[in-house]
Amino acid sequence: MSPRSLPLGPLGAASLALAALLLTPACRKSEAEGATLGLEQALRDTRASLAALGLPSAPEAPQMERPAPLPPPPSSASAPRRQGTQPPPTASVLQGREPEAVISALGEPALRRREGEAEIWLYQAPDCRLDLVFYPEAARLVLTHAAARAFGARRLTESACMAAIARAPNPPPWTAPGGGG
Repeated sequence: MSPRSLPLGPLGAASLALAALLLTPACRKSEAEGATLGLEQALRDTRASLAALGLPSAPEAPQMERPAPLPPPPSSASAPRRQGTQPPPTASVLQGREPEAVISALGEPALRRREGEAEIWLYQAPDCRLDLVFYPEAARLVLTHAAARAFGARRLTESACMAAIARAPNPPPWTAPGGGG
């Protein structure tokens, strides 16, 4: 049985835990704190999943110069978000790519965050979300984890989610389902 045919799997459970945390207003004092808690929980869950699979939680690499931080994505009040031009059919197709290639495919993310050596990006469309984790590899950032998930009650395919993310306007981070973000 392949890992894709499992009902949920360790990374699916992490995505569900992240969604539950973000959707529970009692668990957050503000949207910014909620986003921080959600990202921290997602990172802990991802590390636990990697450990359960016997994989290192971070690439073993010699100390190297930290990659230069990417500029922040444009805010909702600024110019329109740079949209993607080549959305892939699945999130896993993006693995191994550098940030510039991901931005070309999907446009600017709604949220970026540094977590140690990792950089976490979150994309959103009205009915789905995409979590990306980049790690440094040979003095450059490389996408090592990509997971798309439905958001809200509407069902849609991963391919439809990726296309919606690529053409999404400038959404405010962590909006409620059907709330335009």
